[in-house]
Amino acid sequence: ERGAIKKTRVTWQLQNPGSSIGPVTIALDSVDQLGEFAEVELVVEESDLSNASEFVSNVATSLKLTQVEKHSYIAMLLANS
Repeated sequence: ERGAIKKTRVTWQLQNPGSSIGPVTIALDSVDQLGEFAEVELVVEESDLSNASEFVSNVATSLKLTQVEKHSYIAMLLANS
C-alpha cells in the first residue's frame, strides 16, 4: 500500500520528580524498511519551555540518544525509493 508506514511502537512515560513538568513520553519505533527510532516528547506550556527542553535533553542523553532525525518516516521512505 503506497504511503503506508508499517511500524511497531512501544511507549513509556517518565515522571520528573520534584517538578511540575512532566511526564515525558518515550516511544521506541521499529519501522519497516527504515529501522529503529526513539522519540522523546514532553507537552508543556510556553512558559515552561526552557525547563522542559533541558529535561528532554537530559532524558535523551541518559538514553544515549545522539542523533536527531527531522524527517518524517514517509519522507525517509520516499527518499530511499
